[in-house]
Parts: sequence; C-alpha cells; structure tokens
Amino acid sequence: PVADLGCGPGHVGAFLAGQGVEVLGLDLSAEMVAEARRAHPGLAFRQADIRRLGDAPGRYAGLLAMYALIHFDDRDLAAALAACHAALRPAGELAVAIHLGEGVLHPGEMWGVPVTLGFRLFGEGEMEARLEAAGFTVEEGFIREPYPGIEYPSRRAYLRARR
Repeated sequence: PVADLGCGPGHVGAFLAGQGVEVLGLDLSAEMVAEARRAHPGLAFRQADIRRLGDAPGRYAGLLAMYALIHFDDRDLAAALAACHAALRPAGELAVAIHLGEGVLHPGEMWGVPVTLGFRLFGEGEMEARLEAAGFTVEEGFIREPYPGIEYPSRRAYLRARR
C-alpha cells in the first residue's frame, strides 16, 4: 500500500489508483477528507497526522508527500520525517514535492476564502539534508521552474528517497 500524505481533495490518490496502485489518502483536515470522499467515492481516505504515521511501523511500501511537508516548522518536520521513516517497510520509498525559496508564505486568503495556512519555502539542498538526517537515502531529485500564470511563481523540487 501507498499513502498519499496531505491528500487534499484526493486527485493524486485517484491518479495512482487509476494506475493500479493500492492507495490510501491521508489528510489532517476532516473537511479535505470529506471532499476527497465526495470526489472519489470508490477510494479510501482517512483523517491522520503525518507526525503520527510511525504508530503503524512498516505499514507502507511507499509514501507520497506532494507539498504536504511545506506546512511544518523545523521541529514538526523532523517528527514527520521520522514518522514517515518508521511507517515505511524496509527499502520503502518516499516521494516529496516542495517549493524552493526563503521564508514562509501566508496568503491570508485563497480562492476568496480566508485561510491561516503557512507555506514554507526550502533552500536548495535543505530537504535532501533533512531526509538524510531522518535516515533516508535520497536517490533522485530534480528542480523545475514554475508554470507562468498558472501557479505560484516558485521553483519546485521533487525528490525520491528510500528507507
């Protein structure tokens, strides 16, 4: 099984399921889990905290964190990565997507809705170092430029690490 961490509305998990992957969508927000269930009724979604994944050691063959780790400060990021490491089977993989830059973005509102979210930007190489400190081996990574006029104008890093 693969867990889609911070699954939001479930679109990434739905894509994976369409490719034949046994996927479970996990999100801290009960509202996002409800939305994912509405949008993808045949898939499994559950409310969960990434920092508590280690409560089920070795449960997952893979974890996917598409912009899910950008909401953590240093302490909580270390806890989340340790929990991910514990939740993976030996040789299990973690795929991560993050924004690159400096600081934390606080948009205040998104799509006309007030939000209190913060979006952490990481320096180049920072997430790789944090993954390695948590016991992962980073196997692959690449950086891409933003799509102009379509998304927030940050560079993005995509990493694949193994337990």
